[in-house]
Amino acid sequence: MATQLALIAALVLGATGKAVELIHSSREPRLCALLFGCLTLLGSGQIVSLPSVTHAIDAVSSTGTGKITHNVATMIGLSLLLHFFFAALRDRASARRRTTVDTVIVTAVVSCLLFLMIATPAEYRGHTLSVPYIAYPTVSSFYIVGGVYFIYVYATSAWLTWQYARTLPIIAARALWVIVLGLIGLTLTSITRVAWVGIRTVGAPSPSWLNSVNFPLSNISFILLTLGLVAVGVASALHRWSLNWRRYRQLEPLWTLMSQTYPEIVLHPRRSRRTEPNEWRKSASWSGHRRIQRRLIECRDGLVKLGPCIAQAAEKSSPAELAPSQLADIILTATRLRRLRSESMSSTTSATLDAVDINDDIDTLIAISTALPPRREAEPP
Repeated sequence: MATQLALIAALVLGATGKAVELIHSSREPRLCALLFGCLTLLGSGQIVSLPSVTHAIDAVSSTGTGKITHNVATMIGLSLLLHFFFAALRDRASARRRTTVDTVIVTAVVSCLLFLMIATPAEYRGHTLSVPYIAYPTVSSFYIVGGVYFIYVYATSAWLTWQYARTLPIIAARALWVIVLGLIGLTLTSITRVAWVGIRTVGAPSPSWLNSVNFPLSNISFILLTLGLVAVGVASALHRWSLNWRRYRQLEPLWTLMSQTYPEIVLHPRRSRRTEPNEWRKSASWSGHRRIQRRLIECRDGLVKLGPCIAQAAEKSSPAELAPSQLADIILTATRLRRLRSESMSSTTSATLDAVDINDDIDTLIAISTALPPRREAEPP
């Protein structure tokens, strides 16, 4: 019981974390939603499987309702986990095909379990693995059908996770290895459960300790799976933060040049939390995504204002066809021309910079920025 309660706590914490990420800062909303649905359904299934909860559900409905609810919630949750791994594949066509196939499979399995539960006599519907009538056809079939689907989900997820982990840096891969370990444990416990039912169905003697060991091992494997999924989210967030911070620093030469040339482009955060609390959090947040977004906007605004001078410095060359080092030289020349031109000219936009987009050309802006020479002293605009 203690192991199962720890599992429920881990699933609830994981689902809560994914809900917060989905609402506030998810960069992959579909993947985050799949994991949230997976952890929520798995947690709900584990709560329903508690004897007191199962008995309460059976008391207000009919015997067997709690068991079928637990299995349906768990199977759909595991199906969402499998869809999560499919969605992480680069081949979108293959991901859609596999998702469709698994949806058909889980629908068929759930329908089969419902049929088997309805076909089971009322006095047998409260069955467990230790009941003496486990060999009854609909009872044994219930466990075998469900067990085979669990083996399929766990083994497939373990294989996909292992393949994906081989493509990632060591830190992120370690979190996935924890998931693989949990999935392997769940696969083995599912195989053991199906074998247990098969042995008892044919009337052969089975070791009494096997099922008592298999249950806590299954819960421990579930805990490893949940902790691994949470660790992957943490590792992903750290990777995004590191990437955004590195890009933020790489854009500094270009940003310094633009902000010295056009000081008005700098977006100053509002200091009044009482009047603009949301605006304060958005502009003054330490969020790496917001910091890089703000710096990109300021760099782009500066380049747009410098557009006419860039067009003059480039002469007949197209900026889109030049190397980053050549663009850096042109931008430096343009800032010198800007000091010789009237202020009114700098507010005119130029079509030559339409290709510079803050979302699509961040790598181009970084390449230009890193090609600029370091600026030790501020130059007058």
